[in-house]
Amino acid sequence: MIGHSVHINRSTLFNPSKFMCKDLRRGLSIWKGPVDGDGLSGLEDQDERSLALTELDLSKVQLVTCLQEDETSIQSEENLKRLKVTNHIRLDVQVFQTLWENQHFIPESWKEETNGKPPLISFDGTILRSPCGGRNVICLYYSYYGEWDRRVDWLECDWRADSRSAVLVSSAAETLANRVKIRMSVPWLSPSLTSPRFN
Repeated sequence: MIGHSVHINRSTLFNPSKFMCKDLRRGLSIWKGPVDGDGLSGLEDQDERSLALTELDLSKVQLVTCLQEDETSIQSEENLKRLKVTNHIRLDVQVFQTLWENQHFIPESWKEETNGKPPLISFDGTILRSPCGGRNVICLYYSYYGEWDRRVDWLECDWRADSRSAVLVSSAAETLANRVKIRMSVPWLSPSLTSPRFN
């Protein structure tokens, strides 16, 4: 880490077996094609802008939610749809991998609680396909055991007040975010990236 930047080694393949429970290690892949497809063919559902990053200024990364002020929860797929409208760069699975393998990079602010719970931080720049054909994202959170943990969340589940997406915000994206009344929280430090592939 140099200053506020973290290098993400894109030559290293993303290996699900390092991060997932036994049931998900085999058959977990990147979702391909449209949302209403089978996830097996077509373009990978990833944010190409995130994949192109090789150095990321952590001070420009924010944890955001797309809940409106009068909402307590929405479906995670709906949150993803709103997030894409903002034009934020959605950080991908290799950003997660870098942070998981170098947990001293994770800012203390990511432990701050919302409604009595630390945030569940999703990396929506890579949509994963589970063995049963569901759309999922990988998430990072600070557990009650005092350590960082991870899980895969199904996009059919609820997106709640303690849920956050890790994104890179531009000034143009901020303007769009205000238009859809997105609440933003917790700027942090930054990483660097290239395209995740599975072993």
